[in-house]
Amino acid sequence: MQSLESGAIPPAARAGFERQLTGLRAAEAAGDARIGWKIAVNAPPIQAAFGLAGPLLGHLVRSRRYWPGTTISIPEPGVIIVEAEAALVLGTDVLPGAPLDRCAEAIAGVAPALEFLAVNGPIDDLESAIAGNAFHAAVLIGGAVPLPVAFSMDGLELDLRVAGGATAALDPALVVGEPAAIVRFAAGLLGTFGEPLRAGQVILCGSLNPATRVPRGATVEATLAPLGALSARIA
Repeated sequence: MQSLESGAIPPAARAGFERQLTGLRAAEAAGDARIGWKIAVNAPPIQAAFGLAGPLLGHLVRSRRYWPGTTISIPEPGVIIVEAEAALVLGTDVLPGAPLDRCAEAIAGVAPALEFLAVNGPIDDLESAIAGNAFHAAVLIGGAVPLPVAFSMDGLELDLRVAGGATAALDPALVVGEPAAIVRFAAGLLGTFGEPLRAGQVILCGSLNPATRVPRGATVEATLAPLGALSARIA
């Protein structure tokens, strides 16, 4: 499991996130709505390549959230990647610097989730990748349950299957931290840019599986024990 005590944000990452927030505000002005945030760049080798001390953040909006039983439409071009994740649902606002116990109390529930990326640009340009919301294309979030007593991200088990034969399991090196630490990290990073972490928002905790490609037309099935199962079809 990684440490979320990240250091200074490199200039390229800062510039990329400022551009990302500008795009988010423009989408809200056009009628969309933010529904939460996502841990981005949580693979340690990629962090090392960019000189990052830890992960970064992306955002989630209503127009790209899908519900169980629906078909997900991802416009071309782009190589589609699926990431199985845990999603935290916040019951209260969280201020930057909040202690871990307060962050834990703010978590109203946890759910299984699938995030889909459409990689349609250079992956070696950190500023552009973060400005483009880390290639986020869609998210599917299952039903949330109260955070179990003694819950640990290390205790999750993943079985991810893509029609055509690709399978993946949980990679412990990708786990960025326990839920309370993830909430504190998100509140702190957002506070650096003057953005709030609000009740009702969702935080995706970062990919739990190595990059797994999904052909168009394929069905993805994931069981994230003990949280539940999800499936989705790409149009």
